[in-house]
Amino acid sequence: MAPPNARPIFPINQQTYQDALYAETRAREQAEYDAMINATAACKSDAELAQSDMQRCYATGDSAGMADAQRRMRRAEARLSTLEGGKEALDAKPTGSIRPNSRQRSNIRNSNIGHRPRQN
Repeated sequence: MAPPNARPIFPINQQTYQDALYAETRAREQAEYDAMINATAACKSDAELAQSDMQRCYATGDSAGMADAQRRMRRAEARLSTLEGGKEALDAKPTGSIRPNSRQRSNIRNSNIGHRPRQN
């Protein structure tokens, strides 16, 4: 067990740490967005399958099959509506944490803001 005030093996500067946090946040957001897109595609496929089942049942006069297909289609359409609302919310949300662009970072690094000369 390491002492509580032990130094890390590989020291990380503040900028590297911020870049790593930003990359992690972006990766998480992209994974969430991809999952939303995949779920939306699956719901559309479920709705289309239910619709074709409903048409087939109508043609054969299968009222129980039609009721089942209609229930599946309503469920898929409701999920699709929810997912599309979630996708719109993700699209409206700013991506990543607030991160200055490289020009701003270099200006911040090169400025003397907050720097105090040593007093002897």
